[in-house]
Amino acid sequence: MNKHVKDLLYISFWSLPIILMFVSSAVTEIDTEIPYEIFDRKIMLILNSLALVLLALPYTYIAIWKSNKLKDWKLKNGTVITALTFSNGNEVFIKTDDELVVMPIGEYELESGEILVVKEDGLIEELKEAKVVVEDAKGPTSQENDYNMNFKKVSLSSIVFVFILTFLFVLVDSPIVIWNKSVVFPEFLSSFETWAKLKESQLEELTIYLVSFDNFNEYLIGIIAIAIIPGFFEEFLFRGIIQKNFYLISRNHHLAIWLSAFIFSAIHMQFYGFFPRLLMGVLFGYLFHWSGSITYAMIAHAFNNFFAVTMWYAAQQGYFGKEYELGVNEPPDLPVIVIILSLILFLITIYFVRQKLLNERADKMG
Repeated sequence: MNKHVKDLLYISFWSLPIILMFVSSAVTEIDTEIPYEIFDRKIMLILNSLALVLLALPYTYIAIWKSNKLKDWKLKNGTVITALTFSNGNEVFIKTDDELVVMPIGEYELESGEILVVKEDGLIEELKEAKVVVEDAKGPTSQENDYNMNFKKVSLSSIVFVFILTFLFVLVDSPIVIWNKSVVFPEFLSSFETWAKLKESQLEELTIYLVSFDNFNEYLIGIIAIAIIPGFFEEFLFRGIIQKNFYLISRNHHLAIWLSAFIFSAIHMQFYGFFPRLLMGVLFGYLFHWSGSITYAMIAHAFNNFFAVTMWYAAQQGYFGKEYELGVNEPPDLPVIVIILSLILFLITIYFVRQKLLNERADKMG
């Protein structure tokens, strides 16, 4: 069995608590008239945050189980070498049929074009990255064969542009939100439509209660519980683990991005927000792919949620006028010209962000 398929099976096993949590939510019928006021909002937000921590469970397999296994890699000449990780200070060996041989001092070119520098006997001093444009590389580098999320490989200017890109995406995505909410199913899917509308109604009532903050302190708790924690843990799982695993199996970044985004959207169990959430997941996926750092996807995700919660809170406080009403899962009513201009700006910005992230990643590799 392919080792990355085996990884997927282990990841699925460690994801069982999450899967069971969402499946139980899907099949459990909740009275839409339930008086949520009897529950403490702050406690519910904290419990929701604790549940999201379960999303980190699959990484237990990656961090603990796989960390104790030797990883194989090939030199340009076909020789197989092995190490726990190909990073500074780790031991590296030449793999033969019978034994592991300590690798001699020298510089060795890997299949990917990277240069492995060995000091003393069998100790890695440096791994020099191949100086190629990331998307044009002919094969995966050693960094692409692990689940390294490169949290620290970010720049402040890129973070600012990611904020701008995410804001423009929210505007561009608004017509899709409206269209998705108005989808009517054919007769033979009427039972699914009934279920989807029921779940949408249940989750909308719960969401309205959770974000109807009584004071600014509750709003701050909401930002942590609804924006920051989901942004971190959901990206950690769906982009950092699942998307990377799909790529290692398929060697196709685009397939991996769209498949992980599909799962990301489907697991929320809200069909009437499925397509906008799918596209949002695709955006986060490409940010991770272009940059090589999960941090940008986490920031974009957290900012998207922060923007939605803040807009709702501001509307509830009357900052947009007493007559202004904003639905909890509804975008603001934007003029067509604003949407068109936003789309143009979004396309320009995403092209610029893509080039900037790719160049930054190539610079860090070189």
